[in-house]
Amino acid sequence: MTSTRRSQVSRMSVAALGLLVTASAATGQAAPTTDIWLVEVDLEASPPSLGTPVNVTDRDGYDNQPLFEPEGEGLLFTSQHEGQTDIYRLQLETSTIVALTDTPESEYSATIMPGGNEFSVIRVESDGTQRLWAFRRDGSTPRLLLENVAPVGYQAWAPSGALAMFILGDPATLQLAAPAAQSARVIAEDIGRSLHALPNGAGFSFLQRIDDTWRVRALDLASGGLSELGLPFEESQDMAWTPDGRVLMASGSRVAIRSVEGEWEPLGDLADAGVTQLSRLAIHPDGKLLALVAAR
Repeated sequence: MTSTRRSQVSRMSVAALGLLVTASAATGQAAPTTDIWLVEVDLEASPPSLGTPVNVTDRDGYDNQPLFEPEGEGLLFTSQHEGQTDIYRLQLETSTIVALTDTPESEYSATIMPGGNEFSVIRVESDGTQRLWAFRRDGSTPRLLLENVAPVGYQAWAPSGALAMFILGDPATLQLAAPAAQSARVIAEDIGRSLHALPNGAGFSFLQRIDDTWRVRALDLASGGLSELGLPFEESQDMAWTPDGRVLMASGSRVAIRSVEGEWEPLGDLADAGVTQLSRLAIHPDGKLLALVAAR
């Protein structure tokens, strides 16, 4: 992305947001066309429910991989313009979008790191290598985190500094890394792309295919053990944890929440709003706003 084009798109109005919020490029090919939608969610209602979704990246292009900042003030996401993929930030209160990274490489999957001063990304380097890099929160000072670990597809951080990574391969593997030691070890094989720190900070959740069936599983950092959390909603590949420890998943136009008894319950159907082919999702730290990715 050129600096001129960046300045032209650095403040893209999304005034239609209308929500009160309290607190592959390496090959030069265009990514799939997707939009990010925001929708209010009431998890305290019985049953929980969704409001009316609003498209905050309404354009022909790739906008994906949303992540709410832990402070609740912004939403980071991946966006491709003119074949170049960078990390952008939506300021929720002012409804403006700013490009955080502006590099010759492509950056994906921004994730806030422990301590809150940096975010990590999957960077597709000039030779196509996919490694884990970090930037300051303002998008400055890039640094390589793991020199010898590639190709990295996705990542998740626990508050303790433990790092879980989806490493591409046949099969893809879950690897637990120690950045200070520049090392990583395989924990599980044949996993899905959705990695998350558990709400209690004690480990990570992930999807794993066992006997041709996808299952939601958890890694306990203290014991190193793996446990079963149940089946995903209609074999969805993406999930999010609510602040109170429940799981959200989406399939087609429907969003579901897992009850404390482990059953999937409907949260809402967005078909009437034209929001379909849902994939990645993220929830605001206050649990009142949901970000969803949908096909355009």
